[in-house]
Amino acid sequence: MAYVRVRKPDGSVVETPPENVQEMAAQVTHQAPFYSDLHEKHVAVKGLSVGDVLEFRTEEHTTKPLAPVLLTNLAPRSSNTETKDGCGPPSL
Repeated sequence: MAYVRVRKPDGSVVETPPENVQEMAAQVTHQAPFYSDLHEKHVAVKGLSVGDVLEFRTEEHTTKPLAPVLLTNLAPRSSNTETKDGCGPPSL
């Protein structure tokens, strides 16, 4: 989270400190461990009341691909191979 803040009707601003943000494993990881690298951020917002405006900014960082890339279909085939469906490599 870049920031979380509350803008009061009188114009004052209450910043939520970074230590109020907790990172937790996503709920889906309990039923589907395949998604164990998904995380959620839970924020205890400081000073939020009825009539206030909540402002926040998030940043998303992807450190590894969401799905593996299979490069086998991109590799050039030799001219004497055929696939199971009977189609050979494209002719150039």
